[in-house]
Amino acid sequence: MSHLKRAVIVSLFFLAAAAFAEEDLVINADRVDYDKDRGIVEASGEVIATYQDLTIEAPHIVYFVPARRVFGDKGFVLERGDQRIEGTVLDYGIDSRGGSAESVNMTFKRIFLKGKTVVLGSEEITVNDASFTSCDNPFPHYHLTAQNIKLYPKDYWLAANWGWFYLGPVPVAPVPAYVYDMGPDGKKRNAAPVPEVGSNDVDGGYAIERIGWSATRQVHGNFGFTYTSKNGLGEEVDSTLTLDEDSSFSARLGNLAKEGWYGGLTYSRSFGGEVGGGIASEGQTIIPKEKRFGLEVNGSSRERINFYRVSLLPDVALMANEDYLFDNVTYKGQLKWGRIFEEDSHLDAFRTQALLDLSYRIPVGVFGTLSIGGEYNGSYYSQGSRWIQVSDSMGIDKRFNDYLTLGAGLKHLVLNEGLSPFAYELYRYRRSDEIYGTSSMALGFGTIGFRADYYVPSWDPKDIDYFASIRAHCFDLIFTYRALRNEVQLGIGLVAD
Repeated sequence: MSHLKRAVIVSLFFLAAAAFAEEDLVINADRVDYDKDRGIVEASGEVIATYQDLTIEAPHIVYFVPARRVFGDKGFVLERGDQRIEGTVLDYGIDSRGGSAESVNMTFKRIFLKGKTVVLGSEEITVNDASFTSCDNPFPHYHLTAQNIKLYPKDYWLAANWGWFYLGPVPVAPVPAYVYDMGPDGKKRNAAPVPEVGSNDVDGGYAIERIGWSATRQVHGNFGFTYTSKNGLGEEVDSTLTLDEDSSFSARLGNLAKEGWYGGLTYSRSFGGEVGGGIASEGQTIIPKEKRFGLEVNGSSRERINFYRVSLLPDVALMANEDYLFDNVTYKGQLKWGRIFEEDSHLDAFRTQALLDLSYRIPVGVFGTLSIGGEYNGSYYSQGSRWIQVSDSMGIDKRFNDYLTLGAGLKHLVLNEGLSPFAYELYRYRRSDEIYGTSSMALGFGTIGFRADYYVPSWDPKDIDYFASIRAHCFDLIFTYRALRNEVQLGIGLVAD
């Protein structure tokens, strides 16, 4: 009997067994030997073994039928779902969807991992003596080494511990811990594990180093270390506890030498049916899919809002997330209630706030896309004041080609009654209409752009902001300059090519 016929017969045997019992691994190979007494199938040559979304290709495997485990010792390629793993030795259980492998190269969602050994699980993968990058170049423009890397495929993120961050072949920073969130499509940009530098009028020059950490798949966060020329040294720790796909807690605690301690705790929950996800006339999604409602309970002490130290004890928000009222018309709203203490003014008051936003977007041919909107913002304060604003707006943006996008718009105050008693809510506020213009240009080396906002009819500038994102294949150098606020920021973002 030829080897090919024997392979087909063994495959049919397993398929027949699946009809009377549970589905089993299907093996096709140049040579297949089955030891019924020992319950072992040995296959060699061009071996292809499949089970549900699992495929194993190897020159040689041994399948232990009772234990439903696959062993390969001469190299293998394993694919399960959107994971692809190559290595030298494999021990894998098809029911547990777990096992181990040696000398691995792995691809998942535009991420490339290497490691000496790997422990495979259905929800967690641990790569030891490892490295990862999002750069598919044979000589990556950056990579991060680690003692171990834990990958959580269902959550699209990984955590690396005790390693070095490299630009090209050069180690530039030690990395005690790092968390990389790749997002569902693998394209999310993450801050590199190097300091972010900048300056503003409150802090002067500053440098911030953030180190990610993770205890479990549900508990992770960051340590932050700050130097500022005006306010001295600082440190901060934040953490997120994911309860389920719709709810989470987050906590922050920090200290800045000349400003003291600050921190906060936030509970977030999404509920209701799914909304959003529609497609605009030009083929772009207007709003992402999410739950219809959101609840956020925030308690904070001396956290910064618009450079003021503000305490919220607490602040509760019920949100109606953006959804379609009908074709091309969207709405969103928010009800808020809370107690606010502003440190600079020593004002302590309760605020009740209602927000409603309507927006209408429609293509207008060669002129681009027209946006027409209206907004209501009503705030009532326990010390007796109120601030009610009603405005309408109109804007147009035009993408001329793959390189140039321009936009302009006007916001008109229909009603403005009263004023907030809190300075942080009046930061850079003027009782005036506003007009803006934007420009974004994609070039071979990245993207540059600006936005300019003016008060009208005085034509005094409100904000003039410049930004540049310079692409170096799989990481971006990100520069932001807010001219009228005297703010400069420079950082590095890791991206998938």
